[in-house]
Amino acid sequence: MSTENGGIQMIDRSATSLYPSSRGIFRIHFGLAIKILICFTSNPGKIYFYGMQIKSRLLRIITILFLAVCGVLSLVLLEVFGSKPKDIRVPIPAKANWVVRIDAASLLKESVYTVLFDSQDEKLLQSIRDIAENRVERESEYPPLYINFRSEMVFYGIQDDRHRFVGMLIQLENAELFRQNIGAYLEDGQTVAVKGTTALLLNKMDEFPLNKSIQQKLTENYLEKGTFRYVRQSQRADNEWISLEAKSFLQTGKNVQAGLHFEPHALRLDGRYELDETLAQPRYDLKSTGLFFSSAIIPDGLADSINKLLPTGSYQFPELQAVTMDYNGLVIMNTNHGIQHLPQLNAILESKTPVSLEEIKKSIPVEFIGPNNTLVFPTVTYHLQQLDPKTIFIGLDPNSIIRKPQSTVICIKGKLNPLVNIKADRLITMGIQLMVPQLTSARSFIEHTKSVDFSIKRAGKSYKVSGNLEFVNDAYPLSEISRLLIDLNVIQ
Repeated sequence: MSTENGGIQMIDRSATSLYPSSRGIFRIHFGLAIKILICFTSNPGKIYFYGMQIKSRLLRIITILFLAVCGVLSLVLLEVFGSKPKDIRVPIPAKANWVVRIDAASLLKESVYTVLFDSQDEKLLQSIRDIAENRVERESEYPPLYINFRSEMVFYGIQDDRHRFVGMLIQLENAELFRQNIGAYLEDGQTVAVKGTTALLLNKMDEFPLNKSIQQKLTENYLEKGTFRYVRQSQRADNEWISLEAKSFLQTGKNVQAGLHFEPHALRLDGRYELDETLAQPRYDLKSTGLFFSSAIIPDGLADSINKLLPTGSYQFPELQAVTMDYNGLVIMNTNHGIQHLPQLNAILESKTPVSLEEIKKSIPVEFIGPNNTLVFPTVTYHLQQLDPKTIFIGLDPNSIIRKPQSTVICIKGKLNPLVNIKADRLITMGIQLMVPQLTSARSFIEHTKSVDFSIKRAGKSYKVSGNLEFVNDAYPLSEISRLLIDLNVIQ
């Protein structure tokens, strides 16, 4: 319903449902979209909180899923439907370890409303118009898939022998035309099967070879023989438009329930999972002035990333038990030993085996060794301190150390600005801008955020997961994500 109010058209959101035309001009790369789920749920024991080396393919995957779910870029061909999307039963294999359900219709409706009426971002709208014109010219290259965006999308992960798959279940408006056109989108390791108005896109996520005909047969079997059941209902009244349920989490977690909520100026995550054993919290804490990160859950490869981040020369930290870090930015400078990356941080590293402060110092070029266990660089001085036989502090301020255990198993909190706070001379800065042009876009996105707060904490016999990414008052999450992806040229 709309009324006139001083020349401004007022929209009653409760009475309006907006959905994209199934023949919209924006192609959906489902062959890539399926892969994004693996980053979060296909092997939860290997979640990396230090992902500093995200490849362009991962950015594409994130983009495609966002397009498939939100349909923000389908604004030029919206239709108005009076009915609400119906809950459907979908075939889920008994072997499925995790299931993600996306309320595409509600998420789409909110994204469209936000872009058109809340943010009223002319620059973003112009970018969308430019992309729309480009897509019109390329429509014959990628024909429409006739996806029913009024139905919810379901993803699941499955292990079959040594192969790992991610399946995507979607509802169709025209199954025959979908069959004809889907081939233009499929890549290696991807197969599709259709039954009635339900399609299953299966993506192989491991490196082991598998004959395409065998994978095609598996796809058909998963769709034909899957157990029909209702997936956990999204809490639409609470803006929970993406929900997750999983049998296992990390090494020993199980019975996971989680939801992602889209608020006007924030993204909120809440969930819970059970654990057969009690996780130990980090034994030390830090006073935080920047982006704080701590974890007693150590994914594979974290120690290697720490070794690359810290200015500890050739020293290799052994297997870690916990990490606590307060990060404030990065200084890049040219030295006699080449380009040095000097993080502005305080860090406490708890190892599973004894760590020797003297061994660390022996691995660092002698000209950087200062008095009283310090590392002295032209613009940065680090302090080294042995907190106990298995724990080392390295950082700018030893007074930030708090000698008591933390209350959380994992904690990420503070402003995101330190992630793009890089100090360097003019020549190096120009080189960074040429080599990493995405940095400017990332900085713009981060400037529109207020803070992040994520934690996993014990609650009785289970563990509670909570998170919140808050944006500034005049920024809307869906608009900011759309703008970031467009500025990164991963939507074009």
